[in-house]
Amino acid sequence: MKKSFFERVTRPRALGILIFTGVPAIIGGGLIWWATGHSYNLVVPYEIALYAISLTIASKAPDLEH
Repeated sequence: MKKSFFERVTRPRALGILIFTGVPAIIGGGLIWWATGHSYNLVVPYEIALYAISLTIASKAPDLEH
């Protein structure tokens, strides 16, 4: 039986994945800001959603077993 993503990834690796995918997400926030005429009305919910997704991924990853 194949393990799920959260069973295979340790917390440090999950945080590394979040950093790797977070940089394009931050650039995406800048693009949303630019596309909406320099308005933060859509950027704030976008950033809140990214933060919630990041916390979910990081919290479900298991700790390192020694």
